[in-house]
Amino acid sequence: MNEDGARVTKIDWLTAVPSLRLCEAVRFAVSPRALFPAALFLGLYRGPAWLLGSWYSSGFQTDSVGRLSGFSKPAFESPHVLGALLANVSSFGSGTIQKSFDNFFLLAAIMLVFGFCAIPVMRFVGCQICSASGDGLVAGATLSLRSWKAILTSSILALILLTLLCLAFRMSRWIDDTSLNCITSLTALLYIVGCLVLASGWLLSLAAIAIDRCDGAEALSRGISYILSRWQRVLIYTMSGFVLIEICNRSFWWLAAVASPLTTTPGANSEIGLFNQFAEVLRLSVLLSEIAIAYVLLRNVEDGVSLREIDGGKPAA
Repeated sequence: MNEDGARVTKIDWLTAVPSLRLCEAVRFAVSPRALFPAALFLGLYRGPAWLLGSWYSSGFQTDSVGRLSGFSKPAFESPHVLGALLANVSSFGSGTIQKSFDNFFLLAAIMLVFGFCAIPVMRFVGCQICSASGDGLVAGATLSLRSWKAILTSSILALILLTLLCLAFRMSRWIDDTSLNCITSLTALLYIVGCLVLASGWLLSLAAIAIDRCDGAEALSRGISYILSRWQRVLIYTMSGFVLIEICNRSFWWLAAVASPLTTTPGANSEIGLFNQFAEVLRLSVLLSEIAIAYVLLRNVEDGVSLREIDGGKPAA
């Protein structure tokens, strides 16, 4: 029996602990191939406010957008689109019928725009994780346009399921108001959990479309099944993702504090506004990169598919 000892001089931590790959989201997020689609979405997301006015703003704009009052660091700041969509889904389930009807079409429009802009980022990150080579901006945009059916199908199915959840929640509230007084809190909790599962599954479905080039129904089914079967792992990935976003926030606001003398010069407000917009673009880019990495890790764990075998490693047709 050979009893010679073996000395370990180097550990491949990414192979030993695959979850550490989430930290690579920051590296991918600062690439122009991730920043440009995120900036494009931000422009398309906020641009209609100039045309549609208060109707659009009431559904999706919040006070945290483009703050120009100075470099005041909030306790925590997630990508603005997440908070806006969360508020929209909340009013979709509890607002008036007219408000819910308006929010439905606004939500559908935002989901479609988000999907088309997210595909290039997720494709680039998926290719980097699977084969260390990523598609360029043109290839990513081409794939996004070719995947319009899958994006549309996934979004419509998610909206249909959300509508069914909303109708069930409204019906339970009506029953509770007329005969019972004990089910509103429970149904509200179930509605929130259902919305979170749907939202997370839909985001993962975009990664499935970008990386594995699935069709819309299969992508949404795969995303929701990953959420339900690996929900503990998804919670860990989510918390890790928010930690990374917070690190980015603190880094930006530290730089802002260093650059605070700019606030005393002419034109400082425009510079602060541009700084805030870039911080929002980076947060969104980090979020999209994290979703793509989380999908690859979940695919590897749930389906037993090696990273090299995932279709993200192959060039787009």
